[in-house]
Amino acid sequence: MVYTNNHLLNVQLLNPSVNTIAYIFTLQARIALAGDNPQTPRHIPEPHKPGGAIWNKITLLLETADPVQLRYVGTEWRRLVGYIETVARVIGSVRVDLIQRHNMH
Repeated sequence: MVYTNNHLLNVQLLNPSVNTIAYIFTLQARIALAGDNPQTPRHIPEPHKPGGAIWNKITLLLETADPVQLRYVGTEWRRLVGYIETVARVIGSVRVDLIQRHNMH
């Protein structure tokens, strides 16, 4: 598959507080294109690293997701939070505390 900006555009068209479910699936598709099991920092695309476009979209989702919609996509939500937690740990980001708080909900 080709890693294009069109996938990012799909995320930009959605509001995570209103379209939480679609937002999660769109982000997961983008992550899957890059490989969802980063082992080292070089395996993580720049947009997925702290401060990158995908990282920022996931952070926005963590801050604004609709909890009612999250009830219907618990597995996908946990997978997304697990991915961002893994990226934070591999990179050594200090944002792991934010991720762990959201993972407890």
